[in-house]
Amino acid sequence: MSLVDPKTTLSQEISPSREPQWEKFLSDLHDGQCCLLLGPEISCLAPRMGEPDIPVLAAFSEYLGESLAGDLAGRLVEKNLEYDPTISSFYYRADKFIRTQYDADKRHDFDEKIKSFVNSFQQVRPAIFSMLARLPFHSIVNMVPDDFMARALRERGYAFVEDFYDYTNSKRKSPPPELAEEMKMVYNLFGSYGHPESVVITQQEELRFIQNLVGGSPQIPDPVTSRFVDKKKSFLFLGFNFNDWYFRLVIDALKIPKPTFSYYPIFSEHHEVAVLTREFYSEKFGIEFLEPDTLHFLEMVTRDYEERYGAFGRKLSVVLDYYPGDKTDTSHFEVLYTQLELSGIRMRADLWSRMEVLGGDNEAQVNQATAKADVYIPFLSSEFLKNEFCRQRINTALDQPHTQVIPLISNYGGYHNLVPKLIGGHVMVLPKDETALSDHTGTDLTRHCYKLATLINCMIR
Repeated sequence: MSLVDPKTTLSQEISPSREPQWEKFLSDLHDGQCCLLLGPEISCLAPRMGEPDIPVLAAFSEYLGESLAGDLAGRLVEKNLEYDPTISSFYYRADKFIRTQYDADKRHDFDEKIKSFVNSFQQVRPAIFSMLARLPFHSIVNMVPDDFMARALRERGYAFVEDFYDYTNSKRKSPPPELAEEMKMVYNLFGSYGHPESVVITQQEELRFIQNLVGGSPQIPDPVTSRFVDKKKSFLFLGFNFNDWYFRLVIDALKIPKPTFSYYPIFSEHHEVAVLTREFYSEKFGIEFLEPDTLHFLEMVTRDYEERYGAFGRKLSVVLDYYPGDKTDTSHFEVLYTQLELSGIRMRADLWSRMEVLGGDNEAQVNQATAKADVYIPFLSSEFLKNEFCRQRINTALDQPHTQVIPLISNYGGYHNLVPKLIGGHVMVLPKDETALSDHTGTDLTRHCYKLATLINCMIR
């Protein structure tokens, strides 16, 4: 099923919003159940001197070194190295060049050239990443070692876990970051330019990368692959040339099943995916090849998502609710509020609490703010839950379809009987182990609230 009739123009497109499948896709995106996979062609450098967009490694293949003084093909000719000029593959050209021009123990010299090149050329980020950062993808796998996606997310104030795969299995200076299911994730499967040794350069390295990836040496961390095994999740593939043989193995290594919904909009007219290749990806991974290209598809997603969940331009309203007569509650609120501000959430959300009350009926003002809240964060304490107004407010927020409720256990975990709607629903009570904030003091409380603030920033959409 195609979302757009190939015989129609975009102005005559059949609105996918009428289809249950499209509604489910948008719902999965909003609920953090849509996984985004970015292929090499999506990570293109901004045009230079009127030239078209070009992938990072392809650019390095053309422009070897820190300037445009000489391309890689030109260096091969200059050194009288035999190569097939019709093969433009970066891996092929780099392989020919490195094997003859660099000793085995000086490979790092070439790594430094890559790092220098990337740093100079990646100053201007392709506009498509700003568009992608607006959409609340929860799990993102990048097939290019760049940091375009991570930078775009940081600029929007998102908190997320960033990690990369190192096929060399070299020892890291620091352990991989902790990755809980609720954390927003950006995983660079093809290494990181910040760690050039993890980046595949030659044909031999390309083969070794695939062998290690498929063989699990090193293994992709379970917290990463566990994100993709649920067949109920949706998947979006952008910027792939599925004619490249290795993507079959790469996607399989991620343990991606055949999900209910899996989309691939055409990236460009540079390549046509072979019929047999389409059939393979459709049968194996359930990928549906769509008619609109990537940019038009993302415009469709943005348009329909905003119609359903609100414009991206507005800031979210986050209400933090606590019982003012409880000094412990107030103290916990103050620490978490500070950590939330430090998390960068202010870039996309306004934090509201009793500190904003301007006199008059305090409870009425809190009720009014809660009624309009996109996110409601109550601090569950004995005093809060004993208060009739507070209990009514949390129940009201739970009944509001437009409000995301994230309760925090301040100093009392016996909420089960007093707020039964929190049991067995889709609401996650924090901390997940139900350890009260009151079990932490001093710097330990600050560290704990820092982790909670990061998690909350990841959860807020």
